[in-house]
Amino acid sequence: MSLGGALILAGLLSIFGGPTREARLADLEVALEEGRLEVSFQLQGAIDDELLERIDAGLPSGFRYQFKLVRPTKFWFDNTLRASQLEVVGMYNAVTREYQVNYKQNGKLMISRVLTDREELEFALTHFERFNPFPIDDVKARKPIHLRVRAELGSRNLLLLIPTTIHTEWVESERFVLGQTGDGE
Repeated sequence: MSLGGALILAGLLSIFGGPTREARLADLEVALEEGRLEVSFQLQGAIDDELLERIDAGLPSGFRYQFKLVRPTKFWFDNTLRASQLEVVGMYNAVTREYQVNYKQNGKLMISRVLTDREELEFALTHFERFNPFPIDDVKARKPIHLRVRAELGSRNLLLLIPTTIHTEWVESERFVLGQTGDGE
């Protein structure tokens, strides 16, 4: 492709809302421990200069993670058994020179952490170990099910006026059966 063609393509992508980041979820692991579903994963490629500038300016910014426990079926429209959201927002306090990260599950504040440097902030926004997205004690599923996870990275305008949300692709765990793997039964 010529230089002129590349410039035209870049201009069209910026007008029509082409991809802005190459973010993806990685290392998704699901464990069943004592009747709880525990999820570990990380978001890669989502932290960019624009996000860090917004946070350093004191604007609350971060990501929303969506979780779905699903029954794999081909002929059923809604195969979701459980769904949940985790919103992780970081902000900078210029007076104390510290970052604050809030974790909200389904709109309810779970925990708030104070961090001192940018590396800790980036890790807190994108790495999760043994997170419990929802209760599973009353889920009736004796056939294999799996967990789907994606991240909402923000929004942009398509054709300069249609607001759209930027997501990663859904990532699926390996299939498992409740009551048979790692929960003591």
